[in-house]
Formats: sequence, structure tokens, C-alpha cells
Amino acid sequence: MTIKIEGVLVVEKEMPKKGETFGDNRDALGLGLWNQEENKDITITADGKEVTAHKLVLAARSPVFAAMFESGMKETKENKVEIKDFSHDLVAAAIKLCYHHSLVTDITLNNKMALLQFFDKYDIQPLKRI
Repeated sequence: MTIKIEGVLVVEKEMPKKGETFGDNRDALGLGLWNQEENKDITITADGKEVTAHKLVLAARSPVFAAMFESGMKETKENKVEIKDFSHDLVAAAIKLCYHHSLVTDITLNNKMALLQFFDKYDIQPLKRI
């Protein structure tokens, strides 16, 4: 007897609250870092709106960001990056996805396509599977 099942399994988790103990949760680092506003050291601007992040997280996900931060470019000195070719909402979603997939929900097909373009431009390989 063979049973074939096709579909998508979705697991919902609550996001940990700031300062919460995470135990053995492997996802805790990204979520914990995202919740620590005071330690974020780079500001990403798009459409005149800002998103803050950790250089280390972005550099770990993207060799493009890593090269930008290591090169001594204006962005590194000023701790600001302006992204002109993507909307603020898309940039914010992409930055959140660098931390953890649960930070962005309800991604439409159009947004997935735009995120794929962002991930391609900034060479964020692991997130291209979303």
C-alpha cells in the first residue's frame, strides 16, 4: 500500500518577547537580536523611511553587505545605507528575513518575486528558497 500526500506544512510559533529565556531553541539568536533595538549599528533607508539592523547579521547573510561594510565605504563610516531600487516595505521584510522567517508573514506572490530580486541583488543565497 502506498499513500502519496502533496501539500504544504505550516507551523506557527509565537515570537519570543524581549528578554525572554529561550532555552534550547535554535531560532532564538536571530529573534533575540532582532528584538534588541539598542545594539543595532546600521540604518537602512528606502523611500525616506528607516530600518535598523546589525551589520554582523547582514554581513553573515550577504557577501555584498559584507564587502560594503569591510571596504571603508561611506556606508560603513556613516552607518547608513540607502536603497533606492526597492520599496521600504520590501526592504524591511528582507532585513527581517535575514534574522528569522517568522518575522514576516503573509508574503504575496508579487512580494516573493520582489524579495527574490532583492536576495539576488544582495546575493542572499539561503533566503532564495522562501
